[in-house]
Amino acid sequence: MIVSSLTRLTNADDFSSVFIFKKRFSGAFLNIFHKPNQLEFNRFGLIVSKKINKKAVSRNYMKRVIRSVFRDAETSKKFDIVIQVKKNFTHENFLMVTKDIHDFLDRYAK
Repeated sequence: MIVSSLTRLTNADDFSSVFIFKKRFSGAFLNIFHKPNQLEFNRFGLIVSKKINKKAVSRNYMKRVIRSVFRDAETSKKFDIVIQVKKNFTHENFLMVTKDIHDFLDRYAK
């Protein structure tokens, strides 16, 4: 899955349409909201609030990790996905975050 400006949810209407659909996967570190789309690619948005971590460096690290895992994943079904970080994670928790994302993909997107 390629991450570009086309594959991102950018405006509030896109995010709210996914939230209204009310399909959610909860992992140890992530809440993943999803809604099927009719496009040829997945689109996703990231939510990492200041409540999770005050430092922008840490929040940006979390976003980079999530994007890199999705970049390597291939799915047959196409979704609009909103990923909300539930709690702070660092490089020690990388495997658990990766597991959360792969569990979601195995359950819903394959």
